[in-house]
Amino acid sequence: MLKSSAVKSNLCSWAFLCYNNANTFLKSGFQSMLENNWEEEQVDVDAKLLAKIIFDKETPNYLPLEHEKDTQVNALYAQLNDLLQKNQLNAAEDLLYADLDTKNYRYLEMAIDFYVKLNHKTDDELDKAGFERTEISEGLQDMIHQFNITLPA
Repeated sequence: MLKSSAVKSNLCSWAFLCYNNANTFLKSGFQSMLENNWEEEQVDVDAKLLAKIIFDKETPNYLPLEHEKDTQVNALYAQLNDLLQKNQLNAAEDLLYADLDTKNYRYLEMAIDFYVKLNHKTDDELDKAGFERTEISEGLQDMIHQFNITLPA
C-alpha cells in the first residue's frame, strides 16, 4: 500500500511538472510566433506604404531600368540578389549600406525591395545566416531615415 501511494505521488508530481513545462513552452512559443507575424506584417505594410507614397506603385518591388544613370544601382541590385540567394544576409546588408547613394531615390526603391525579400525569408533561413527578424524592421526604418523620411507611428 505504501508503494502505491508513493508511486501515485511521484506520478502526480511528474504530471504537474510536464503540464507546467508544456504550458510555459506553448505560451512563450505562441507569443514568439505572434511577435514574428506582427513584425513580418509591419514590414510589408511599411514597404507598401512607401511604394505608394513615394513611387506611386502598388508593390514595393524594384525593377531595373535601362537608363545610364541606373547602371550603379542595377549592379548593386544584382549583387544583393546574389548574396540573398546564397543566404549571406549580413554581407548583403553591409554592401547595401556601403554603396548607398541617398541622393538617388532609386536606391531607396531597391532598399525597400531588399528588406521585403529579407522579410520573406523563413525563420530557419534567418537563423542559419545569424540574422534576427527584428533586424529587418529596424533596417527598413533606418534606411528610410537615411533618406530623411519619417513614417507616421
